[in-house]
Amino acid sequence: MGSAFFLNKKKFDLAVNMLSISSSLSAVKKRALFAIINPKLSAGRNTQGRAPFFDIKISEEDYGSIHERDYDLELAGALGATINDREVRFAVTGLDTKRVDELLKRAKIKDSDILVGLHPGGEYLRRWPLKNYCLLLKSLSLDQRLIFLVTGNLRERRLASRLINGFGKIALNLAGELSLGELAALMRRCSLYITNDTGNMHLAAALKVNFLALFGGAPLKRFDPRVLNPNGCLLYKKVSCAPCIKKFCYSKICLKLITPEEAAKKAKEILAKIGKNAQGYL
Repeated sequence: MGSAFFLNKKKFDLAVNMLSISSSLSAVKKRALFAIINPKLSAGRNTQGRAPFFDIKISEEDYGSIHERDYDLELAGALGATINDREVRFAVTGLDTKRVDELLKRAKIKDSDILVGLHPGGEYLRRWPLKNYCLLLKSLSLDQRLIFLVTGNLRERRLASRLINGFGKIALNLAGELSLGELAALMRRCSLYITNDTGNMHLAAALKVNFLALFGGAPLKRFDPRVLNPNGCLLYKKVSCAPCIKKFCYSKICLKLITPEEAAKKAKEILAKIGKNAQGYL
C-alpha cells in the first residue's frame, strides 16, 4: 500500500485498470487502491457489474465473450483511442538473437538441426501431465534429426530435467536460463514449439512461429492463441465443467483427455507440412 500513497502524490489525471475484477473481494481492493491514488478520472473493466466505480468502463463477463486482446482494445477505444491495428507483435532484438545463437553453438547445435521446443510447466491447473510429455517426446525422438529444447522458469528446471532424463544429447534443459527476449529468439529458431496454456503460448502466437498448444479448461474464446496466429494448432477437449477459472482441480479431465498419441500425430503433421519430417516417421 506504501507505493499507492506514493502514487497519490503524483496527482494523476487518469488511472487505468486493465485486469478483470474476478471477485467481490477483488472489487473492494481495487476500489480502495483507486481511492488512495485518487486520479481525476479512472477507467477499467466492469467485470460482471462488480466495478461500477470506474468513471470510464467497459463490460465483460467472467469467462469472456471476446478475446483478451479485444477487451484491451475496447477499453483503449473507450478512452478515445482510434484502433487502426489489432495485430499483437513482439520485437526480438539482435542482441537476444546473438545470445541464443551462441548458447546453441556452445551446445553443439548446428544451424541445420531441426529444433522442437517443449514447455511442460506453467500453472499447475494448466499443465498437461508430465508422463504424457514423456511419451510425446519418446515418439517424436524416433526422428533422429530432431533436437528438443525444454523451456521454463528457474522453479521448473527440475520438471524439465525429469522430462528429458534419458534422452542424452538430443534434449537440452534451458529452464531458468533465458530472458524473455532470449526466449522469443529461441522460439524463432524452433520449427515447432509445443506448450501448455501459458504466457509462452501467447508469445509463440504473437511471434507467428509454428506452435502446438495443449489447452485445458480455461475460457477458450478469451484466450485462444489462434486469434493471434491462425496458423497455430491447438488441442482442446470440451468437457461439461469447462470453461472454468479454478485455482485447483483434482481431476484435470480436460487435459487428460488429450492423449500423447494425438499430440504426437499432430506434431508430426505440423513438421511434415513445413517439410521437416524424416521419411518413414509418419
